Amino acid sequence: MKKPLKIILIIVGVILVLGVAIATITMTAMNSTSNSTEYKIGNTNIPSIKAVLEKRSVSGVSTETSNNITKKVYTYSKIKNVNGDLVKYVNYLKQNNGFLAITDFDLNTQNGTLQLGKNSSESGKVIILDIQWDLGTYSIALRSGSGSINKKASTK
Repeated sequence: MKKPLKIILIIVGVILVLGVAIATITMTAMNSTSNSTEYKIGNTNIPSIKAVLEKRSVSGVSTETSNNITKKVYTYSKIKNVNGDLVKYVNYLKQNNGFLAITDFDLNTQNGTLQLGKNSSESGKVIILDIQWDLGTYSIALRSGSGSINKKASTK
């Protein structure tokens, strides 16, 4: 076999192996995010929607940082009963994790937004969940920042 052909075959083989390795790592990372029963923001873990409702998979995750505030957004799509999911999840967070409703909301509407919050385990910080929903989809955005939440938040 000629030397140039041998070198080309080796290069193609290396590229193929690297491509398979990168694809495997990416799929593993996405699968672990989709299967996680907790969201992590700062040093705080919050039960994910999957922890409450089991068979839910994340269709997208994004992270953005602005003014030293990190925001993670988990998006879920192809959901058959958006309102039922969110009623169960919001009630779970309020009853079991000390979250309070910061805004008034009505989960019986086809689309909308709501905001829950609680004081973080980190002194002087709060955890805020912004939840948006529409037909067949919802997103849960988590952020942490300085502040405190008093018990007078809406109890809806």
